[in-house]
Amino acid sequence: MSRIIKKKFTWVLALIVLCATSVIDELIAVILLLEIDNGAGFWPSLLFAVTTAGALFSGPISSRLLDGRRELVSLFIYVLLAEAAVTFILAVTNLTSIPSVAVITSGIMGILGGVLWTVVLLFIAEKFEKSQLDTANKWTTTIRNLGFVAGPTLGGLLYVVGTHFVFWGATILLILSIVITKICLNPIYSSTEDESSAASSSRRSFFSTVRELFTLPGVAVRILPPMLTAFFGSIVNVGLVVYILTVRNEPPAIYGLVSASISIGLVLGPFAVGLLSKDRMQPGIGISGILCGIGIALLFQPGHILFTLLAGLLMGIGNGGQNTFMSILLMNALPKERRPALMPAFVFSIHCFVFLSYVAGFFVSVNNVVVIMILGAIVTITLGIFSYTRNPILSSSDQ
Repeated sequence: MSRIIKKKFTWVLALIVLCATSVIDELIAVILLLEIDNGAGFWPSLLFAVTTAGALFSGPISSRLLDGRRELVSLFIYVLLAEAAVTFILAVTNLTSIPSVAVITSGIMGILGGVLWTVVLLFIAEKFEKSQLDTANKWTTTIRNLGFVAGPTLGGLLYVVGTHFVFWGATILLILSIVITKICLNPIYSSTEDESSAASSSRRSFFSTVRELFTLPGVAVRILPPMLTAFFGSIVNVGLVVYILTVRNEPPAIYGLVSASISIGLVLGPFAVGLLSKDRMQPGIGISGILCGIGIALLFQPGHILFTLLAGLLMGIGNGGQNTFMSILLMNALPKERRPALMPAFVFSIHCFVFLSYVAGFFVSVNNVVVIMILGAIVTITLGIFSYTRNPILSSSDQ
């Protein structure tokens, strides 16, 4: 019994560490944006593009780091150490007021955040039994999404205190996370049981691994619809700015409230959709897509602000549920011996769709924003229905 209690306690500590790192990632992103947002649109746009590019590069980098089968907890510590080094440099130099430095830093944090999330996904897939997988993944996704709410909120509140203090606080929190991980989590979750088998696997190019992901039996037809949903869900970020601030001529505070409602939906999504789908994987993906599409359509309708906030909440719930059940699908579908290579390929593919959505955002204007978003909502609902009708994919252990 004491061993079970100890394991549960360490799992709670792991979630606390994950929450702290997620909050820090979002907090730093907001601080960097506020530092360079001086009224000109070039630097903020470049910052978003470079951050997304960093997330794209995290795929090949994760694949290379995992190729030698480094122990997952140790790799997690190394990534936290790299983030702490970045925030420490920012704290002692105070260079983020220089736009180019802020953009470069944002790209580095994008790479490190992508690698960190890849390690977390792989960790869950390998360290938990199949019966525990859904619960572990649901809690992990929820805690990560909590960072999307708390990070920007803290960033806006703490920015007036001074970036110098924010970066020092982030550095200290990251160091504490490293200490907790090393002392409390490393002895419990470390293992080298698969090192020999992974080390003997032949090295492939990263893009051949991406191709392999989409040629696995039954995988492409099930992951492409939610990936396309991610495309339309991301382009909403661009459309909301145009619609709320220009078409409806609302103050920036209203835009902030709508964004917050979406973020809250992300946190509630894994549990809300889990109840609706009874934690079944394929219906969970389908219901999430349908809710997301309905939320998008309602977001771009005229009405009271409360109606818009509820629409944002609904869209966030759909996105949060989809993130959870997509991860569960991948953890069940990928062969265990190929997970270290294929999980980074999955993260890379998701970020490709997000990057393309930001490119498509350049074509969104006041004249077409509502039409584009309604069409996107229709496509998203259709993809959700398609996913709902698919049969569950067999886990790799069952094939």
